[in-house]
Amino acid sequence: MLASERTGSGEPGESEGNQERIAAFEDLPAIVWAFAGPRHVVVAANRAARASIGNRREVLGRPIREVMPEAAGQHIFPLLDEVYRTGKPMRGEERRVLIDVNGDGKAEEGYVSFSLVPRLAAGGAVIGLLALVTDATGSVRGRLAAQAGEQRMSELRDEEHHIVRALQDSLLPTALPVLPGARLAARYATAGSALSAGGDWYDAISLGDGRLAISVGDVVGSGPGAAAVMGQLRSALTAYLLAGMDLAEVITRLGEFARQTPQAAGATACVAVLDPARGELTYTSAAHPPIVRARPGRKAEYLPRAAGTPLALGAGEFEVRKAEVAADDLLVFYSDGAVDRNGQSPHRSAAGLLACAAEVAAEQDTSVDSRCDRLLAGLLSSGPPEDDIALLLLRIQEPLAGLHRTVPGRSDQLGGLRRDLRDWLAEREIDGEDALAAQIAVGEATANAVEHAYADLAPGPVTLTADLDQTGTLRLTVTDSGNWRPPSEDPQGRGRGLLLMQAAMDSVRVRHTEDGTTIDLRRRLGAGPGREVEPSPDELGMDIGHGEHGPVVRLHGAIDSTTVDLVQPVLRRTSRGGALALTVDLSEVSYLASAGVRMFFELAAEAEAAGGRLVLCAPEGTSASYVARLTGLDAYVEVRTN
Repeated sequence: MLASERTGSGEPGESEGNQERIAAFEDLPAIVWAFAGPRHVVVAANRAARASIGNRREVLGRPIREVMPEAAGQHIFPLLDEVYRTGKPMRGEERRVLIDVNGDGKAEEGYVSFSLVPRLAAGGAVIGLLALVTDATGSVRGRLAAQAGEQRMSELRDEEHHIVRALQDSLLPTALPVLPGARLAARYATAGSALSAGGDWYDAISLGDGRLAISVGDVVGSGPGAAAVMGQLRSALTAYLLAGMDLAEVITRLGEFARQTPQAAGATACVAVLDPARGELTYTSAAHPPIVRARPGRKAEYLPRAAGTPLALGAGEFEVRKAEVAADDLLVFYSDGAVDRNGQSPHRSAAGLLACAAEVAAEQDTSVDSRCDRLLAGLLSSGPPEDDIALLLLRIQEPLAGLHRTVPGRSDQLGGLRRDLRDWLAEREIDGEDALAAQIAVGEATANAVEHAYADLAPGPVTLTADLDQTGTLRLTVTDSGNWRPPSEDPQGRGRGLLLMQAAMDSVRVRHTEDGTTIDLRRRLGAGPGREVEPSPDELGMDIGHGEHGPVVRLHGAIDSTTVDLVQPVLRRTSRGGALALTVDLSEVSYLASAGVRMFFELAAEAEAAGGRLVLCAPEGTSASYVARLTGLDAYVEVRTN
């Protein structure tokens, strides 16, 4: 409809032409609006325009703000103002709008594409606007629906990928041995397009006499079948190695086993045995990529390839070779995904692996774990691998001396003793739960000596010794020259320290004589991918604040028998005797002793009786989280781990 349509103006000869123009304007499929003046008074609106807003009454001659009041706040009117002010056309694509199409007061969602063009007077001044609008609702909704379907498919693929990774992880070793003359780290990278479990593996086994067996392999194919075959080959290989067979027999038996195992034919494997005492690596290969040896200050190199065919193929003859190794050597075992790189020739990929290995070997002051991460990052710098990568690093090192410390049997000496042990463990790259368990067990054993052995005597010596034997077992001994006192029968009492030691260690042996008491602690170490814990200072610190649900107390340092008497009264006062909801943040607690555990049990009981609540914050990997799990505190008190 045009404003001039109602005037009846125009010569008779022009009337028919005007009617034709009006009819053509009305029949345009696009939505067309014409506005006049700065208030954007509607002077023309075709049939499509009027229908788009529900054929409302009195459209012409009114400002568009009055015609479409629901458009306020949708940044439509400011666009009209901008084009009128600047005289510059403006375009928009698939803009979301809410319009009362049915005139029932309910705005409906739609999408429009538009062009706003200024209408100019003879002198060039802007006198109005022309708006050309296309309804894009159908196409946008169709595309959004397709995208939603794609998003769901992507989510399903992600879920499948997580399941695959869980399956893969369950088939790989959860921990690697820690020996005096060697340190290991391993990683697994899944192919960027893989949605099924691969057949790559890595493994390391302590042979019990100081020697270490390492293997890396690759089963042809992917999916549950390949993963199952990988698990079978690993199990058979472990059995052969632990039976004491030499490498020639081990690889021969593995080939025979592969012949009897469906889908195992064509698998490749590299098996090596390190003898740190002799500085010798013996290795064999079933058509697997060669081992890399990197030495600080020198170019990395591939060890001479041991000839052999893939498992279950060929004559089953495998060569066994030997190589000298020395302290600080870094040996890299890997599956072929590390050298089959996207868009690179095999020669260039192999050279890239050597260059990355040389770089990480030069990092003398970094752990093997960190070097493994750096090496994998270098291999993945050009993008996700086309095939899975199993990567295992072995660093040869000189066996380090054991720890021997004697301190006076006083509580103020125990923090220093724990720090000495922590530093000794860190020097040997013993971290994660192994380090936490050792510090907790020694802390309890030394605290028992101080509290009980010399309870009625002048403080005597407390001695700690620590060493790592050739089987990969951490051996800790705490000795005092005082009196033996049987542990309490009360699970909330002093006997909890012995229970905590037993939970943290593989074995705890207490020997007492007239000369004193000796506690022998043993734990078989395993270097897993668990997080390293950054130790916090042992000095006690407290910060009191307020959270959403009540007071929050943040504790720093050690909570042991010497600090509990300082902490507990503060927590009681802050919680008003348990009546308030109290949150205690233990994220920066470096050491939580059984005395601290007992304190939290007591505070939780007081809160329950008073109608309050106790919440502990102990992130995974911290001393507090580990101790809470060992002692069952997390089953009695709400412990938040994130």
